[in-house]
Amino acid sequence: MRLSVLFVCLALGSFVCTLGCEPKKRAAKADAHGHDDDAHAGHDHSAPGPNGGHVEAFEETHSHFEWAHDDTSHKLSIFLEELVAAGAKVESARIDVISGSDTKSFTLDKDEKAKIADSVYSIVSQELMGLIDASGTDAKGVQSKLIVKIDGKDQTCLLKPDDGHKH
Repeated sequence: MRLSVLFVCLALGSFVCTLGCEPKKRAAKADAHGHDDDAHAGHDHSAPGPNGGHVEAFEETHSHFEWAHDDTSHKLSIFLEELVAAGAKVESARIDVISGSDTKSFTLDKDEKAKIADSVYSIVSQELMGLIDASGTDAKGVQSKLIVKIDGKDQTCLLKPDDGHKH
């Protein structure tokens, strides 16, 4: 009799514990370009990335990257570690600032000190930082478009300052 009571208590205790626990989250599987269809829909691009910057996704593949800026040093950096670690080859990075029919290009340089080779690109430019501050999504206004050549194909994303950052 005591043994059956013990089993019932253990079974009830296990059942109660499983009700209070969150289900295990399945590990996201990213493709060679760092894209995860299941995780993309529910994740928050407004949360800071691992380098303290803005998390964005390329328009063509929805692959994620991070961009960060330092207003004091006028430095802008893009972080492509997830893509490069997954096997993507980054060939170049630039930002085109478009205003009406005028386009001005700014080439980003590889950060030779990056932990993962060819995964971080940056530029120091007070002019570019000012133009990005003025950027938005309106095609009639100023737009700053990041263009990164990955595996032979251009990947693009409009860079927009967060609402609290505009001057």
